[in-house]
Amino acid sequence: LQQHLCATPIAVRKDSGLEIIASGFRYTSEKWWIHSISWMVFKDRSGKLFGVCGNHYGSQDVGNFALDTLACIDDVKKTYGNIPFVITGDLYFWSGDKGYKTITSAGYQDTFNSSGRIFGGGSYHQVGDIVTGTSTPIDHIFCSSGSTVPKHHLISDNISKWCSDHFPIYADIRIEN
Repeated sequence: LQQHLCATPIAVRKDSGLEIIASGFRYTSEKWWIHSISWMVFKDRSGKLFGVCGNHYGSQDVGNFALDTLACIDDVKKTYGNIPFVITGDLYFWSGDKGYKTITSAGYQDTFNSSGRIFGGGSYHQVGDIVTGTSTPIDHIFCSSGSTVPKHHLISDNISKWCSDHFPIYADIRIEN
């Protein structure tokens, strides 16, 4: 059970109209806490497929884990075609770092920048505290280029402040197929 706590969960509302087609989970290191990936492929109400890849990077010091994320997505696309993807999670890098540049160079856009709003402060916090500080975000949501992002925000409330040391981040994404 403890090993799965490091994976980024992917949650879907029952009334969303999305059908889960496939899902998977893998570690990309002998040390489970270094990098874990969870992924799902969904079918929307119109029958179009898209994927979500949730990540937990444990350190920047042991490699460019963004390459593992992109390799996982490429593997999924071998089965389901060139479907659009959303990449999310505790990526442990900042805008401009090697991992950030790897993902954006692969054609994914940072939803915080794409929504036209500046994301103020990071989502990391002390459990029980709702002050986020002014650090640059290490938790991200990226989406396939061509998608639009009408809004995003950080969920910092009296429930989420106790769930983790990272507040949930939220983005509305219109995925273009």
